Amino acid sequence: MICILFTDGVLKLHEIADECKKGKWVPVCVYREKSVVDGVPTVIGFNNQETAKKFAKRNLPKEWLRGSVELTEEDEKWIKNKGWKIEVFNYPKLMTSHPLYEISFEVIELGDEPDLYYQRG
Repeated sequence: MICILFTDGVLKLHEIADECKKGKWVPVCVYREKSVVDGVPTVIGFNNQETAKKFAKRNLPKEWLRGSVELTEEDEKWIKNKGWKIEVFNYPKLMTSHPLYEISFEVIELGDEPDLYYQRG
């Protein structure tokens, strides 16, 4: 499963390359219900990189660093063990204007150093 990696400017490209890869963690795109305080995050996944890229372009500000990371079955188990949900999108759904959900990110701890792909703008 491919997930969108993004940072709102707090982490710079070199920090992601250094800290995230070496620390085996990554900030990935999630959504939550707006009406639920501290609601359970749903990790947004994709079957292919092109759909993930289109989703990021539609839903994240251009100036934010964004990319993707491929998660293993072990990573998916970690997510589920945290009590989080996973939803795989087959198309680049527009979420930013959705009345019920908001997009944010959560940090996922990985079993191995992640293979990261990123792009600015």
